[in-house]
Amino acid sequence: EDHAIAQKLTQRFYKLKIQGTQTYYWDSATGGEVQAMHLIALVMQMMSDGQQDLERARALVRNQYFKPLWKQPVYLPNAPVVVMSRGLYRPNLWRRPDVTANPEGKADRFFEHLNDVLGCDDKTNYLLDVLAWRYQHPSEPKPHVALYLFGEQGGAGKSTFAETLTHVFGRESVKTVNTTTELTSKGSVDYWSRTWLVVEEAQISQGTALYDNIKSFTGTDEIDADKKYENVSKHQIPAQLIMLSNRPPAFIEKNDRRFFVCRWHLDIDTPEDGQQYFTSYRRWLESGGYEAIAGHLATRKISADLYQAAPMTPEKVQ
Repeated sequence: EDHAIAQKLTQRFYKLKIQGTQTYYWDSATGGEVQAMHLIALVMQMMSDGQQDLERARALVRNQYFKPLWKQPVYLPNAPVVVMSRGLYRPNLWRRPDVTANPEGKADRFFEHLNDVLGCDDKTNYLLDVLAWRYQHPSEPKPHVALYLFGEQGGAGKSTFAETLTHVFGRESVKTVNTTTELTSKGSVDYWSRTWLVVEEAQISQGTALYDNIKSFTGTDEIDADKKYENVSKHQIPAQLIMLSNRPPAFIEKNDRRFFVCRWHLDIDTPEDGQQYFTSYRRWLESGGYEAIAGHLATRKISADLYQAAPMTPEKVQ
């Protein structure tokens, strides 16, 4: 029994640091710090009834070798909770999505919705190719293209689209921020450390530090940056940026290659019709739609060359 308990302990807990007489451990199940007394209490719980012994539990914790953890995380899709990186054990930010891909599911309702809001098969297919490529190749260098989806009309489903990405790719794979302000803060590299970075209320002007940051972070996979309480160091920035906005972009330069610009508009006459549309759509999403979307992205044949310049849509020309 002691051997089985010890094995469970060393698989779950990693040694973080020693301060004075106290040793701190990292719990891979919760992502939090614990002390030896917490491990001892857990060992007591795992002991058989009638076999619980405090001194035995203390000795069991004291005599284990816990792997040392460097707490600077990495983001490695499809890898374990703790990974070996550059010779060190490090926490992995990635977590498996709750949604399981269902290639047999019918994702037609999703395609219809994208056609409704984008108004064009070519735009829908390009967007689907971008999503499918990241789903199929999450560890490959990102295409250096950002998406800008805008529409003056409220209630057209831009937030629903962001929620759909979160369900399909997983909560730890999609970082959502409310405004672009966060993208100029110290530690903004953390926002770029997932598969997707979604800005819900994008307002950007050409020639600003924010615009320069977005161009730089979109066009590279690794950057030297400082964070609060940390020195300058190298950071992986795998995220592709999706900007949602109520207004057209005011920052696009002539001959721009980075931004895929599309109007997001739903041609519905009354608020009541819009409510009925989204009630039906969300019901489909929650009754197997997310799984069907994931299944389509996992098996979609990608036709666009995503490492070339983003398509020149009519909205971008304008």
